[in-house]
Amino acid sequence: NFSTSTSTSAMLISSLTSSVRFFVVFIFLLQSAIFSPSSHPFTSEIMISFLENIVEVRNICAHNNRLYNFKCRENTKHYVPLHSAYSITNRQPRSSIYNTFITMQCFLTKTEFKTLHNSLINRFRSLDNNLTTISIDKLLKSLGFPDDWHIITPKIV
Repeated sequence: NFSTSTSTSAMLISSLTSSVRFFVVFIFLLQSAIFSPSSHPFTSEIMISFLENIVEVRNICAHNNRLYNFKCRENTKHYVPLHSAYSITNRQPRSSIYNTFITMQCFLTKTEFKTLHNSLINRFRSLDNNLTTISIDKLLKSLGFPDDWHIITPKIV
């Protein structure tokens, strides 16, 4: 079960010594889509905040609850190498579905994130072509995505 294993992972990581947490975070980063040596360390606190929001969104989806206007209980920690690439500052909210989506880069391989990213673009484009009751930008905004994200964001090749 993804939710149980992810929330259990977050709890386990929280209880580890700092040197072991560093090793766990390092292993995750090596396989992630965003790994690059940086002056901004990807700490266990950042990792746990990302995992907690991923679990929250996963639970909303798994229990067929509404994603429209959903916000996670907490902002994730601000991780400069990730958030600055999306023009998200430390002062902006980081509790949306969009923020959770971009944090997935830290836990997926480049190929896995590319598949997720391109699938979302395709699905939003299809929805835009078939949606008549609400504007696609209103839907995107409710999820925290930028206006016209599915149009202005290039697919990852």
